[in-house]
Amino acid sequence: MSSGIDDSNNSGGGALHIVGSGSGQKVGVICAKGGETPLWSPQGPENSNVFCAR
Repeated sequence: MSSGIDDSNNSGGGALHIVGSGSGQKVGVICAKGGETPLWSPQGPENSNVFCAR
């Protein structure tokens, strides 16, 4: 959830979604309003500054 993250006053909340393991692992955030945004995968850049808008 969004407790304790930077800029949490602008966050609408979300859930961390981790799929796979090892080199196939992907991490994303599922926002309360729907939709999922990738945060990390072995193939792509880190996207840790994403937040779910209110």
